Amino acid sequence: AGGVTWGSAGTLTNITDNMGNTYTVVRTLTDGGNTQSSASFYKANITNAPTTITANFGSTPSWRGIIATEISGLSTSPLDGEIGQVQSSPTPGTGADGVTSTAITPTTNGDYIFGISFDTGDLSIPAVGTGFTNVTTVGDGSTTVGGRAEGKVQATAASIAATFTALADFTHTSYVMAFLAAAGTDFSQTVVLRRASSAVTDVPVEGTAYNANDVIGSSTVIYAG
Repeated sequence: AGGVTWGSAGTLTNITDNMGNTYTVVRTLTDGGNTQSSASFYKANITNAPTTITANFGSTPSWRGIIATEISGLSTSPLDGEIGQVQSSPTPGTGADGVTSTAITPTTNGDYIFGISFDTGDLSIPAVGTGFTNVTTVGDGSTTVGGRAEGKVQATAASIAATFTALADFTHTSYVMAFLAAAGTDFSQTVVLRRASSAVTDVPVEGTAYNANDVIGSSTVIYAG
């Protein structure tokens, strides 16, 4: 699952990977004032370990950025709700959790809640929302791309939004997606790993307690609960 952002002059055609998979684009938002678009996406039931995800454009934008992570243990039809919004007028401010996707209500206990936000004005990377765990970020260190992905397990289904804290009071585009766990999967006892530039092959040790940012082989723990 992930998100992509680009200069609005470009036209997103599709999202694919180096193993021939095509991803579902869930929602697209446009910040017309800053000529920037973004989209959320996911692909269920990947079995061939892709290492590169590519956003393809019919006309090449002047800049673009992509953010993605692998989520294991999901249902074969996992999407259990999604929404997103542009916060431009008024802008979200810099108060805690002022950036929001707006809320969805998942249908099932134990969903994995995945949020994405892009700062489309100042291009700084928003901070993680209260109760969420950082998944990964994208940013070029200048003035074109700034975004973050975060996640959490919602033990009991209820109204929930992905929230972030803006580092500067500019327009943000934000998304939330809820993913159903596979039958028999208990996300409350899950370790989620991330490995830069390649598929995760490292395996946690049964019975070992892990915390976020622990290292397992060549992978980093991004969620442990």
